[in-house]
Amino acid sequence: MKDYWNGTAFVGVDECVCLQIHQMHMEPWEYEEEDFEKYWDDELSEDLLNVSYARLVCAFATCKTENSTSAPSCFGGGFWSDLSAQNRIIIASCREKENSVCLPTGSNYTDYWGVVWYQSLGCFSKPFLDCLSPFSQEFMEADVNQDGIVSMKEAFDYGLSNDPYYPEDEHPILEDTPNELLSDGALSWLTCLDGWSQPSMIPPDISDDGYVNGKDAVLLGISFGTGNGEQQYNPDADINKDDFINAEDAVILGNNFGEGLDDSQRTMKLDNPPKTEYSTMLKVQPNENTFYTTNTDVGDTFNVSIIVENVSSLYGWEMTLEWNHDLINCTGEIVNYDFWAYYSGPWVANPIENSIGRYHQSLTAREPVQSFNGTTWLVNLTFQIIQAPPEGGTLSTGLAITATIGADYCLFDASSSEISHDFINGHYSYISPRYMRGDLHSVNGLQAYKLDANQSDISRVSSVTDYACNTVYWGVRVWKRSAEGVETEITSGTPVAQVNRSVDNSLLDQTNVHVPRRMAKDNCIFQMGHNNLQQPHRKLYPNI
Repeated sequence: MKDYWNGTAFVGVDECVCLQIHQMHMEPWEYEEEDFEKYWDDELSEDLLNVSYARLVCAFATCKTENSTSAPSCFGGGFWSDLSAQNRIIIASCREKENSVCLPTGSNYTDYWGVVWYQSLGCFSKPFLDCLSPFSQEFMEADVNQDGIVSMKEAFDYGLSNDPYYPEDEHPILEDTPNELLSDGALSWLTCLDGWSQPSMIPPDISDDGYVNGKDAVLLGISFGTGNGEQQYNPDADINKDDFINAEDAVILGNNFGEGLDDSQRTMKLDNPPKTEYSTMLKVQPNENTFYTTNTDVGDTFNVSIIVENVSSLYGWEMTLEWNHDLINCTGEIVNYDFWAYYSGPWVANPIENSIGRYHQSLTAREPVQSFNGTTWLVNLTFQIIQAPPEGGTLSTGLAITATIGADYCLFDASSSEISHDFINGHYSYISPRYMRGDLHSVNGLQAYKLDANQSDISRVSSVTDYACNTVYWGVRVWKRSAEGVETEITSGTPVAQVNRSVDNSLLDQTNVHVPRRMAKDNCIFQMGHNNLQQPHRKLYPNI
């Protein structure tokens, strides 16, 4: 096998299925490498291209390892990258770079030549395979929605929950590649080994809209604690069909939260979407998160809050926040539980995905709590800066709130209907300031002082004498200058980055100005002046 141990960990390179060629009178430990035929993952992938199927299940489940408890099936998860394709379900008892765990079980037997064989079954694969046997005790336990069918997702979940070595020593994986209508998780819910009777819906999808999300959590919460026959009992929320809606149903919903139809059309909105007439707002606060290399370092952190304003009848929320994962990482969350006395969730166990720059979370109320009205914060998030801007440059990303799959908005009332609201997104910038230099250059036909990442050794002094003891303000106005020499002010006629003096002194003062994004071929002109009435306006024209 091409996977090897580098002295610290297994290195996944290539995987194969070993087919043992039985030799007469040979003890198991006497077999050499040439006594095994190896069926490599690349070969299997190529062969499957010639197979016609509607759905294909590939399970590398370590079902039996004979005469070995120390060399069970290894690296089964490595088949995923080669076999993953549309309408395929890949199940493996371990990751690519780890062994799956087997223990001696089952009866021993003696073959025709008198060799004794000892059987071992995988700690994940045994319960996974046992529950696929119709009418067995394991089958009944795995059938969480009691529809008489054990789907591949139910079988995987059952194997996982009955694996004594998960998650410390092995990590079984399920890769559920979507077709054009289904996303990860849904295909395995709708597939079982009985070709005549397939599951008709994803069991935790209480609202039956093809998604497992905050709407379902709201419907479970509104009927939480009720039994069959009671007024608020919802049979669809009784996921395990035991005539009670309780924590067992909430656990099943939570384990499958986020599954459903295709979310490939989700786009990352870096700017605020157009405002509507809605009075309710969901916003990132602070909206602008601007930092400078002069006082902020890589590794420093900052906090933002997700605020809901002017909401009525709030019974649940589910949202994502997205950002450029190359610039910042989310390092922590604090969820607000205080505005509902009784709640369910948070529904997303691992809400932070820094590898793709996404935070996903949901919280819902449950009976007997009343809906919330007013303004409150939903969650506080901590971010860490992980990349510095180039000298004189800026790195920036949106902090974009988006609704999750199956919804247009992030807020729900007690009937699981969406509450319309505006999205007010945030923005992050990390800026390396530029300095006004004393040397000149010409850009787009304008002779002006340079504005650059480094200071020059040429000093320029401008003094102001005020005879009326007024406060003198210095400020900056900014224009963009096109290649044709056309100038358009982008500071609305008002100086920005102002400093002031009201007494005679020579102290150093500084402030910052953040220039809005501009066209690539335009150049910015900064004009610095003061408000002294006794002298003409003196100006400096730095240019980039």
